Amino acid sequence: MRYLAILVIVCLIGCDSENTDANVPKEIEKLVGVWQLEATKISPGSIVLNWTPVKDGGVISFKSDYSFTQSGVANCNISLIRGSYTILENKITLNATCNGAGYTPSFYITHKDSKIILNYDGCIEECSYRYIRK
Repeated sequence: MRYLAILVIVCLIGCDSENTDANVPKEIEKLVGVWQLEATKISPGSIVLNWTPVKDGGVISFKSDYSFTQSGVANCNISLIRGSYTILENKITLNATCNGAGYTPSFYITHKDSKIILNYDGCIEECSYRYIRK
């Protein structure tokens, strides 16, 4: 019986509560998770009304410690990039390395149902990416 009590105590102490919802900062609680690109709106200089579906879109995963991973990054010759992100109001900035250079895009973020829309800050016309939660 004594060993059972010790085993229960060890299990309770060893449980990892780091990923519980209580530890996710409020500003990112809707963002944390795994997202897959499902559609884009990229303007070649005119108004784009409809989303263009993306087959097997890249995946981005936001973690509660402000780190992220992303696959399917255009012009990046590695399959998965890792980095950190910051959020200020409704703007997210990624900070990673791609092909030996800094990869630091900023996006305005909108949450809609189980989707997020990232609007690239460096685009004169529309450059929007719609992700669905996996």
